[in-house]
Formats: sequence, C-alpha cells, structure tokens
Amino acid sequence: MKIIGITGTIYCGKTTASKIIKKNYHAHILNADDVYHDLIKPRKDLYYNVVNAFGKIILNKDNFEIDRKKLSKIAFNNIDKLKTLNKITHNNIILEIEKKIIDIKKKDYDFIIVDAPLLFETEFYLKCDKNILIYCSKRKKYERLETYKKNILKREKFQMDFKSSKKLADFIIFNNKTKIDLENNIKKIFTDILI
Repeated sequence: MKIIGITGTIYCGKTTASKIIKKNYHAHILNADDVYHDLIKPRKDLYYNVVNAFGKIILNKDNFEIDRKKLSKIAFNNIDKLKTLNKITHNNIILEIEKKIIDIKKKDYDFIIVDAPLLFETEFYLKCDKNILIYCSKRKKYERLETYKKNILKREKFQMDFKSSKKLADFIIFNNKTKIDLENNIKKIFTDILI
C-alpha cells in the first residue's frame, strides 16, 4: 500500500485532486485539515492546549467549540501567534495521521492519500512514497474564490513558495484549466506510480 502526499497552496485544487484519485483508484483519503478539526473539538487535549494559548476569545459562545475563523484571524495576522499555533498543533496532527495510517493499512486499499497543505513544511513528505504538488496561478485562484482574495494572500505567506516546493515534489500538476484536465493529469501520474 503506497502513501501518496498531495499538497499545494490554498485553493489550488488539492482536495479536488484527492477526490479524483479516490474515484479512479482504490484509495483512502486522509485530509490533514479534517484531522486538525477533529483534534480541537471540546474535551480533547489539543482543545485545551489551544484555548490556554489563545484565550476564551476564540470560543463560540453558544457551544464553547473553538471558532476556527476567529482563531485563523488571530494566527494569520501575527507571525508569533501562528508559530505558537503551529507548535501546539503540528506534532499532534502528524502523530494522529500516523496512527490513522496504521489502521488504514489493515484494510484493503491500494493507496493512502495524505492531503496536507503543509506537507513539505512539516517534512511529512519524507514519510510518503510519492508526493504530488498541485499548483495554479494566482489569477486562477482568485477566479475560484474572488471574495477571499485577502485571506489567500495572508495564508500563502506562511506556506513554502512554489520554487522551493517543486524541488521536493515527485510530480507537479499545473491546475489552471478544467477538472477534466486535472483528472487526465492525475491518470498520467498514476500510470507512472503503478509501474
């Protein structure tokens, strides 16, 4: 069972690529953001660690869950706060993904896809058999989600740039066209991976 890492900057299409792989190949998707969201639910250790670091201001007043939008706004507007959040969360997310991989390997899948925006930054790519970088132009990102242009720019500042990322990737997909083009590119890559 091969572990394939998929990464790319925000709104480049990595989650769409993961879904295409799942549809065409016998693959289980592990989304790092979903793992993170699960780990910061109330009554979990990471929940208390994040609340202790950022204060009750990040809590939703109705259900006391962490309001991820509030937390993101604080973290992505202050480099020190973002470093604090990453220090608290990254190792926990990686450990949880590793645990999930052990369980998934007991099942009958051909691939485990790890969809992670910080695959290279956290060095999790070293644990993957192959890594795919999804890339698209800023213009295309803005077309996809015009209203969040500022948010994209803020988050991208904290991700590895394309020049550095492409050196670590086994495959690169330029996702500037249609979903059909993306699917065709994935099929070409998986032809190589399956050999």
